[in-house]
Amino acid sequence: MRQLLMAGLVLLLAACGGGSSSTDDGPGQPTTPDPGTTPTPTPDPEPEPEPEPPGSVSCSSRFSVEQAKAGGNCRPATGTYCALPEENSLRYLSSDPLPCAGVSIAEHSVQAAGMQSSYLLIKGPEAPEAIYLALHYLGSRTGTFTNVVRLQELAKARRVAIVVPQAPNGLLGSNLGSSWPFRPEIEPVADYVRFLDGVVANARGRLSASSLPLYVAGLSNGASMAYDYACTASQPVAAFMAVAGSMSSGTRALCSAGQVPGSVIVHGTSDVLNPYEGLLSLTMSVPQIHALFEGLSRCSGSDGSVQLRQVSSSLPVTVRYSASCSNARRHYLATVTDGGHNWPGQAASTNEITLGLLGFKTQNFDATIQGYDLMVEAAGN
Repeated sequence: MRQLLMAGLVLLLAACGGGSSSTDDGPGQPTTPDPGTTPTPTPDPEPEPEPEPPGSVSCSSRFSVEQAKAGGNCRPATGTYCALPEENSLRYLSSDPLPCAGVSIAEHSVQAAGMQSSYLLIKGPEAPEAIYLALHYLGSRTGTFTNVVRLQELAKARRVAIVVPQAPNGLLGSNLGSSWPFRPEIEPVADYVRFLDGVVANARGRLSASSLPLYVAGLSNGASMAYDYACTASQPVAAFMAVAGSMSSGTRALCSAGQVPGSVIVHGTSDVLNPYEGLLSLTMSVPQIHALFEGLSRCSGSDGSVQLRQVSSSLPVTVRYSASCSNARRHYLATVTDGGHNWPGQAASTNEITLGLLGFKTQNFDATIQGYDLMVEAAGN
């Protein structure tokens, strides 16, 4: 119980940070309207979607904007792969990752770039075809982050080995205040990039997987670090996903001079910690970040777009995607209208502890499994 209360306190305190600072945090939930206000309407039930076109890959097997635009059944399959606790269970906030049948979860120590920490290695029942580096939000334990964004389900739904490192700078050896630096103009970002290189190398050795493609994803503070790592890692990053993260001018310079991965950006227009339109001159707007990577890939033509079906909430999700790009990469921007500072598709009960301070969330898009599928496409696969 003490562990749960501490987890809740960390999330509540983190709600006071954000913007261009590295003190932003993770998940939020819809607030309960005050008496006398008009609640957000619940959409009418959607008609059953048309069956998948003959010969196509089912949208549940691999999400794609083309399938969504063609009317395929692209409803998120959140919560269907693992027999996890009920949505109102606070067990999701435990520092211990929740078990899932057929999924192995092991913790390993690692020392790299003069820093020592640990990481979780999560594997499904089949041999992995890719490695997914998952970067936690401010102050999170790796197990809590795993539960919040349902990484167990991703390992079971897709053939991917997931590496979840603990940022090695918590107070007194704990996770309290554990964060990723992401502003290279004033923080030791390069040192942490080398640390993450060491984590990935350690995991590859344990998996005997030296050639598997590498993807990186992060939430909030972790998303900001994901930008830095994707552009400057010692090995090519196939694609990255940044959820509710910000990008500084220093990171923009690094990415402009570094490698060009595929990109998936997921952001709510009502994110108060990392505003969608940027924070003054300190951080870029989300559309500017999307345009940056399209420019680096020398993409031509106008973006396509598709609005996803509203299957479980009234928050519309629109996915923009690049046209032809010279390096075979693709670039996606999933915009959650009126969405807050959170991970779409996160475990529902993890929103309750923040009392809705971090804004509305949606289940119309699953950044865990569908987001991974978009990263695979963004990489040109």
